[in-house]
Amino acid sequence: MRLIYKILKPSGLSVPYSLSLASVTIFKSFRRGRREPRLSLEGFCRFCDILPVLSRRHAMRPIPARVVCMGCTPSTARVTQTDVLVDRFAPPPPIPVAIGAGVRQHHHPLSIVFIFGGPGSQKGLVIEELTARFDFISISVEDIVFNYLPSKVSNAVESIGEIQDMLRRDSGILTMDWIMSMISAKISTSMNQRFVIDIVPTLATILRSESYRTKTHDRSMENFERRHPIMFALELAVSDEVALLSAKNEGKENESGKVSTEMSQIMKGIDEIDKGRLEAAISGHREVLEASNGASLPSHNPEVLTQAKPQRRHFELFDWSRFVPFETLKLEERRLDQYHQCSESFLKYFARTKRVVKLTLFGPVSNLVTTVRDILVDFGFTTVRNNQQILVFSSEHDQDLDLEYYKLRKVQMREISKSSSDSLATQVATLQRYVTSHAQGTNLLIIMDNVKDGEISKSRGINFMERKREAYLDEFITDKKHEKQPKSRSRVSVNCISSTSQVFLFIEPFPTDLAQKISQHYNKLRDSPAATRDS
Repeated sequence: MRLIYKILKPSGLSVPYSLSLASVTIFKSFRRGRREPRLSLEGFCRFCDILPVLSRRHAMRPIPARVVCMGCTPSTARVTQTDVLVDRFAPPPPIPVAIGAGVRQHHHPLSIVFIFGGPGSQKGLVIEELTARFDFISISVEDIVFNYLPSKVSNAVESIGEIQDMLRRDSGILTMDWIMSMISAKISTSMNQRFVIDIVPTLATILRSESYRTKTHDRSMENFERRHPIMFALELAVSDEVALLSAKNEGKENESGKVSTEMSQIMKGIDEIDKGRLEAAISGHREVLEASNGASLPSHNPEVLTQAKPQRRHFELFDWSRFVPFETLKLEERRLDQYHQCSESFLKYFARTKRVVKLTLFGPVSNLVTTVRDILVDFGFTTVRNNQQILVFSSEHDQDLDLEYYKLRKVQMREISKSSSDSLATQVATLQRYVTSHAQGTNLLIIMDNVKDGEISKSRGINFMERKREAYLDEFITDKKHEKQPKSRSRVSVNCISSTSQVFLFIEPFPTDLAQKISQHYNKLRDSPAATRDS
């Protein structure tokens, strides 16, 4: 006789003592590498009653259960579409938050927050929420370097690539004292009173500079705080970063079905020893395939194999899903190591005064933004706007969306554009004027039926694009008609780009390059003085 805690113990859960579960017999079986409890029919009902409660309380995945009946084949529970929707829209488990004792409301006129988060932490979404909902000004190291470093060195550099080449040649040209002084100057010249500072850069060329390889930044931070006291540091800590990045990379490789450009660059940079081992391993696969197919294969050069894989049928025998994510994961692990090495000294500085607000993320979560929002409201921050305008872009007419339920107004570009021969820049300008004059504050479904790509080059700046493979519009549109049920809920794949006043949703197969061009040009027109006068 084994109790149910034998199953829940590996997950760190505890079973209430008052539950009478002595009649439940548990057998451990392993099927496809997963542990599945098998229950007797007596205790099945009682077991199913408590398991969903424990799953929701402890953020635990539901354990698959099998009913063991005498002389019967094990059966599985039937999952209906209604159950899937109920689970989809159930409230997510709360995110653990640890607030240091030194974090408190201060009476300084400026509110400065430092944010830390590695790959996969959704740091970009949190920054967008702070700038859009709480009127923060975002300051990143990349902005400081690209905008002010050329004037510091008095060098005629014009592009981001030239600046990176200069940093590679001279890693000591960038100092932490200069970075903090430029951030201080930008704060002093701004009319705003709230600032979120992303001090750990993303680009490897900046991370490798001598200023970020030092073990302590206490002197630079203390000099900065003499002029601008910092309220607290917001840390987005992913509990299992490697597993999260492995899952993300595996999804990307399964979608693309081929080796990415980044992977090809990694292959070119492998040293001779590892490259020889890799070629020997692939050569062994080549000999086996030749013997089984009776045909000679092309060269065992990895690049040739990469190019030939989509065309030749016998390459399907090679386990590419295992090989490619492993190498990509190594790159992500190096990025994680660089991030932790650079952020450790800053976090230690704030930890000494107990001014760290730490959010622990167990994988990809959907309530990170709302959790940060609640924390800031508790600290006394007021929001500047309640809802952002949602602009849904699609290249197809037959989108199965309940326009009435989501309060979406359908607009076709051919109806508001003056001519079908208008360029993309003209069409975006026409759309911006239409939204400003006719549909300000209204969510729109925009059918880009006569769009023409080109003529708009990507401007210098950072655009946070988040891709959701399966999403409902309910996750983005909060102002819905709750008194009625939608006609249908369709899961769609969308690319999301957030700005200070709008959220752009591009329903796939809308091209991502075109989506970035439209959003950047739209925001540029909206923020221009001419657009302000027109509005």
